[in-house]
Amino acid sequence: MGKQEVDVEKYFEELYESTLNHINKVYEKIKSNKRISMDYVIYSLESDFNCLGILELCYRKDLKAGRECFYKATLAREWFFEQIRKKEYEVSLDNVDCYTFPHLYDAILSGNKERAIYMAELFGSIEVSEKIKPAVLMLGYGLKYTILDDKEKTLEYVKMMEENKTKSGMKQYVAGEARAFRGLVERDEVEFNEGLEYMLTHHIGRMRREGSDLDEYFATGSVALAMLAKDRGINITVKHNLLREEYLQEVEVDYSGLKLY
Repeated sequence: MGKQEVDVEKYFEELYESTLNHINKVYEKIKSNKRISMDYVIYSLESDFNCLGILELCYRKDLKAGRECFYKATLAREWFFEQIRKKEYEVSLDNVDCYTFPHLYDAILSGNKERAIYMAELFGSIEVSEKIKPAVLMLGYGLKYTILDDKEKTLEYVKMMEENKTKSGMKQYVAGEARAFRGLVERDEVEFNEGLEYMLTHHIGRMRREGSDLDEYFATGSVALAMLAKDRGINITVKHNLLREEYLQEVEVDYSGLKLY
């Protein structure tokens, strides 16, 4: 998609409406009691609520609604962990492996600290035998232990990233996420902000290489880590148009009444 030719507001509006419509169609399928692939349905809901959460924040400017959507996205991911254990539905282990680590950012963005910790504890709790790319493994577990504020384990994965910095694709993570993770667990303002600034500066280029249209407009990982920093009393000195001050504000949300479907 050529972004220079795109009417961003129209793009947001159309995507918002189509996402809401898709969620409603999914709900209708669930209520119909017809034979459906529940793992696909739940995956769709997770993706839709993640998308809706982003749009609520950067398009509709509704922080509370955005927090609620991100929380619902985590309910979808939790469903997979539950079903692997309960075996009520046939669910692939792919849904609980390291490649799913971005859902931990959703948990942070929900604004519910307890939820983020719970999802971090779930991550990696089910053994998956498939070979995982080293970068994914290090990022996933580095993020997990950063959320849990486990300094020793976090630095273990940060060190692994640094030791592998010459490998393909690793340089960006060493300069960005690794420094941000270290800064968060060591309460190092300079280290955190330098890592965060690198992530934000290179965000759009990375998303374009990956073909992620909506994610160009919302730096999920950067905003989530900035929220963690604020919660831990780390001063955020980075100024960037993808890191709006309102994204980091606190808002009262009644999580107890939120359900996936």
